[in-house]
Amino acid sequence: MSESELVVFFSVLLFVGGVCSLRQQMHDQRDSRSGSGSPEPSEEKILLLPWHEFPLDWSTGAFQIGGASISLQLGHGDVAYTVWDGAVVLSQYFNNEKIFPSGFFHGKRVLELGAGTGLCGIALARLGADVTVTDLAHTMAFLDQNVQLNHPYQPPGRISAHPLPWGPEGDGDVRALTANGSAPFDYVVCSDVVYVPYLIGPLVHTLAAVVAPHSKALMGHKTRSLLTDQAFIEEATRRGLSVQPVPTADHHPTYRSCSVSIFMIQKS
Repeated sequence: MSESELVVFFSVLLFVGGVCSLRQQMHDQRDSRSGSGSPEPSEEKILLLPWHEFPLDWSTGAFQIGGASISLQLGHGDVAYTVWDGAVVLSQYFNNEKIFPSGFFHGKRVLELGAGTGLCGIALARLGADVTVTDLAHTMAFLDQNVQLNHPYQPPGRISAHPLPWGPEGDGDVRALTANGSAPFDYVVCSDVVYVPYLIGPLVHTLAAVVAPHSKALMGHKTRSLLTDQAFIEEATRRGLSVQPVPTADHHPTYRSCSVSIFMIQKS
């Protein structure tokens, strides 16, 4: 699929999903994903989806992966402390046995970027993967709380949390993960990480560093800005990554939405 076709694809998702167009000043908190002193963003017209399409109660354990419950603690004051729709759709995509037969993830090495609550990584550990969930240092106590909340993980699944800022600042962390045998990774996963343009460069820098020729990245995504999405595709292409949509028919039959996409990212 060409870049222009992908932009059209994003546009169709927006109109089908009935998205509202709003103008919003981005807060410094949302700038922190790169891990460095973030530049002051200019006001940008963005397309917000202000509701959760999957309004789940994460305290009950009703959300099931691999036949086991997942419970999560949520918080306030940071985008990392809530569960976004992209994470719900992506985690249940891994749970679709028509695509990933039972045992598929046993022993697979997985890295999650911008893990937030850790839902996708916890789901993959439930399915038997060896998972490293990462986010900024100030979220580690919160993230590890959710990792511990869902213990025990059935062998061979296991999970650990590590700080990893995006961009050149995180190169040392990537080398450390590689040195301890956790990389290269079979899968890199992330969800709802593309939403403001000034984080695209750092994100793609880190994706290019951790996606090996044999591995795949899978990204759950809900479009909020067409310009930002286009910028992500262009930067990924420039860095030697291909971005292709996973057919909606392959998503989990219950946890799917016409406004939430899954993209496969690989070395070109």
